[in-house]
Amino acid sequence: MSEPIPANSGPEPPEPEGRAETIWLRFWQKYRAACVAAAVILAFVLGYWLAARRAAPPAPAAKAEQPGADRILYWSCSMHPQIKMPDNKSKCPICFMDLTAVREAGGGGGDAPRLVLSKAARERAEIQTSPVEYRPLAVTVRMVGKIEYDETRLAHISAWVGGRIDRLFVDYAGIRVRKGDHLAEIYSPDLRTVEEEYLIALRRAQAAKKGSDADETASAEAIRSAARKKLELWGVLPAQIEELERTGRTSDRMTIYSPIGGTVIEREAFVGKYVMMGERLFTIAGLDVVWAMLDAYEIDLKWIHYGEAVEFETDAYPGQLFKGRIAFVSPILNEMTRTVKVRVNVPNPDGRLRPGMYVRAKLDVTLDEAGRVRNNAVAGKWMCPMHPEIIKDKPDKCDNCGMDLEETEKLGFSRLDVPAKRVLSIPATAPLLTGKRAVVYVEERKGDEVAYVGREVELGDRAGEYYIVNSGLAEGERVVTKGNFKIDSALQIMAKPSMMKPQEGEGTRGEGRGEEPAQKFPPVADVQPALDAYLALVDALAADDASKGGVAIAALKATLDKAEGKGLEGHAQHQFKDLLAALKKAAAGDPPKGIAEQRDLLGGLTKPLTDYLRAFNHGLSFPLAEAYCSMAFKNRGGTWFQKGAEVRNPYFGAAMLKCGEVKRELKPGTRDEGRGAREEGRGTRGEVEDQKRKEAQP
Repeated sequence: MSEPIPANSGPEPPEPEGRAETIWLRFWQKYRAACVAAAVILAFVLGYWLAARRAAPPAPAAKAEQPGADRILYWSCSMHPQIKMPDNKSKCPICFMDLTAVREAGGGGGDAPRLVLSKAARERAEIQTSPVEYRPLAVTVRMVGKIEYDETRLAHISAWVGGRIDRLFVDYAGIRVRKGDHLAEIYSPDLRTVEEEYLIALRRAQAAKKGSDADETASAEAIRSAARKKLELWGVLPAQIEELERTGRTSDRMTIYSPIGGTVIEREAFVGKYVMMGERLFTIAGLDVVWAMLDAYEIDLKWIHYGEAVEFETDAYPGQLFKGRIAFVSPILNEMTRTVKVRVNVPNPDGRLRPGMYVRAKLDVTLDEAGRVRNNAVAGKWMCPMHPEIIKDKPDKCDNCGMDLEETEKLGFSRLDVPAKRVLSIPATAPLLTGKRAVVYVEERKGDEVAYVGREVELGDRAGEYYIVNSGLAEGERVVTKGNFKIDSALQIMAKPSMMKPQEGEGTRGEGRGEEPAQKFPPVADVQPALDAYLALVDALAADDASKGGVAIAALKATLDKAEGKGLEGHAQHQFKDLLAALKKAAAGDPPKGIAEQRDLLGGLTKPLTDYLRAFNHGLSFPLAEAYCSMAFKNRGGTWFQKGAEVRNPYFGAAMLKCGEVKRELKPGTRDEGRGAREEGRGTRGEVEDQKRKEAQP
């Protein structure tokens, strides 16, 4: 009897015919509803697509793309044109607005800052222009100040003899007195003694005249004269001395009289007070002439000269003008207020102007064809060099000091023999002032086309609402006085050259932007660690790491303290010392711990470092990028040096890390004046680049 065969042994029996159809049948029965729904959805989508395709018009044939036409240059912010991004994946780092494409617009806008506007566009931009023309110019300088005493008309009344005040005729301040009025009476026993000495000398002199001895007569007369002089020096008036000679009666009381007329402004005398010789009793001021002490800003000093007429008004007499003449301009500037004291002598016969009054003054000056001050009021007259308020029509002597008067022309005043010529000028709203540059937009008309072309001009002083034009414009041209900022902004957004932001390489004067540093000397070895510490500080601030920033600042200070510039000679050594001193000064003090203070230090350190790199190469093994952010330091702008071309803003850190742009790249090995880098064993720029290419080859 044979054994049964196991179920799992041997080959499988062949699958019965129709087995696959059975599986699909079971699948359909199980998922029939889902399959039907999917088929319906697919049919709907396919039908919608076919219908839309039949309704769409045929696509026009693609035009041949012109080289550079409508090409996107970069992505920028419409509110902050200085933002330049390679794509629009991010937003403006300043205002977080979407970026817009700046296109080349048909092959670029050319090199000239020129903008063509239609009539509708000019009306929307509210463009206004004014002619460049010759105008009679005048300047109004406004000043404020207060009324003060005329110091040349002050009298301090002192006790000429020691004694006790027995009587006061002027017993309060403010009393008006005339010359010769009595002020006080002093009891002085010494006065009686001096008067008796004088009477004895007088009797002896009278007796000697009756004798025949001439020597004795002369001696007695000399003694009498000396005794009389002593009485006069003690304040005894000639009339009082004559009364003493006539009566022969001495007195121990002296009356003090006023030497000038005026107002008693101080009283230090009291009844019963013992005073010593020379002690002050009263102060009297003559108020028929007062001083208006005005504060003039230093920017207005070029318009202010001796002898010019000034008008002012006070709150006490509104609408009434008082006039005076400038008699003194202080040679010292107040550093706190940036003003200079100007003294105006003002007649005050009726006494309405009182010391302490607040005044508002104005000085009107006319300009000659060269923009200088003309002073017709003193032309052809004579003036005292020490007291300019003394002005006369002919040669004479000064009433105050007795000096000879001089012609006003010799003291710096213009004499007008012919009428004043007009000055070429433009309205003050026309120029755009960017540091040392002044630019305007000039209107050009050719038929119906109106264009605005930027032009750099040289301006003189500002005279009121106008600027004097030295060069760059001609009479008859029209300049934009309203809308010039809109024109410049439009040029920047269109990627065309603008006058406020010239193209790189044009040699702008601000912080060396667009300029290659004019290195003249090889790098200094002992300054290289300072550059490394500076770059470490930039990286730390960009990462908002104040602790690393403090370490970098400490290392920077230590390196600068050790730097000596070994190997330098002559001019290079002197220049290095000056630049090193500026770097040390910028880094002086204790290293700041706060990140805000560290960023301030970085901004102050970058300027002397820029000057250093203009004279000495950085000597690093990699290029050094100079970046700029216009938003730093409250929109004043800030520059820094960094590794690599990707902007990492140290002044804002993570808040606006990408804000800014790289202005230039300082490559290692740069030399000027034909100095080969082989002097330092580094090779010329071409050799360095060749070496880099060789190293890059596999």
